Amino acid sequence: MSRREHQGKLWQSLITGKSMSRTNKTQFAILGYLTKRDAMSGYDIKRLLEKVASFYWSESNSQLYPLLKKLLAQDMVTMAETQESGRKRNLYSITEKGREHLLTWLRQDVEETTIRNELMLKLSLAQHLSTTDTLEHIDYFAEQVQSRKRKLKKIQQHIENDHKNRQDQEYLLMTYRHSELILEAQEKWCKEVQKN
Repeated sequence: MSRREHQGKLWQSLITGKSMSRTNKTQFAILGYLTKRDAMSGYDIKRLLEKVASFYWSESNSQLYPLLKKLLAQDMVTMAETQESGRKRNLYSITEKGREHLLTWLRQDVEETTIRNELMLKLSLAQHLSTTDTLEHIDYFAEQVQSRKRKLKKIQQHIENDHKNRQDQEYLLMTYRHSELILEAQEKWCKEVQKN
């Protein structure tokens, strides 16, 4: 869908009061990861999402497996049953139709993101809390930022080493540079607020 078509649908939904249908974008994460390997199980995809994409995308098992079934029913992926160590595993591979679907989505404009930040919501209502309670929220957030910075450093090192000379390295580094700058800004904000 072109930008003009998307804007037209958006205006139509605002005028009529009917919402635009929302597409679960995790299907594109699944299809994208399947382009990187020959075949993956649902568990493999979930682990990769947790390991690599946690800074910009997350999904629960309750959503992942139904999406795989839906993609299979739409001929976007194929599935082969295998036996490993006595356990049955379903391995998924992307089809040509799935690649075309992924490329169509990649070329579309990015939809505006809905922002939901619980800490900011609580801070906007912090007049109902003690200063100690508010500072505890900020201190906890500061600890989370430091933990995420350590995790990000490991991911960036993995990309530098294991993705060397791969087509995706440049784009992965660009993606995680964005996360790095956000964490730096969050860290700066925490220090500023903690001083006051």
